[in-house]
Amino acid sequence: MSANVWYLKLLDELHSELHKFINLQDQHHDEERGTVLPEVVTKKARSVAEEYPNKRLIIHYLQPHQPYIGPTGRERFKVSPGLRETLQQSDVNDELLRTAYQENLDLVLDSVADLLPSLEGRTIVTADHGEMLGERGRPVPVRTYGHFSGLYHDELVTVPWLVIDEGQRKEIISESPSVQLDDQDTEEVDERLRQLGYKV
Repeated sequence: MSANVWYLKLLDELHSELHKFINLQDQHHDEERGTVLPEVVTKKARSVAEEYPNKRLIIHYLQPHQPYIGPTGRERFKVSPGLRETLQQSDVNDELLRTAYQENLDLVLDSVADLLPSLEGRTIVTADHGEMLGERGRPVPVRTYGHFSGLYHDELVTVPWLVIDEGQRKEIISESPSVQLDDQDTEEVDERLRQLGYKV
């Protein structure tokens, strides 16, 4: 299950098979804040864990990725189609950006901590990438923001890896996929990704 539809965009390239993909943006996208809120992901993850006790779960929160939904983010950052557009606001600086990012991180970590007691067996808490928040890139030392393909920097590729063993490991039962994804509206997927700042 994911608060980000990027998996749907890469489906043909990945050649992966899931039992079921739950697209949280379909029914749980908060239009005012421009994202799926972390507490919504946690609530849905609890019900998915109960429904599929013999499946490995990938629970993909969007935060700390923008849009910024903490107090600083709501007050100082517009919901925009990308970080570059956000930074063009005259009253935004690197310190405010880092504060808004940290608030998003705190919000999602609180939601993850709330979810962990509901998950049995082994759980890994990690991230799909880091974020550039004004660090200087290489080989040209210009300030860089966001994350994008082709840039290798420690801030982007060094991610947490927390292993939690809670009780017995689950017995995983292999079954055929229950849902086909061929009928996804590619224009709708592209639009959601553009709203998050991805170039599609």
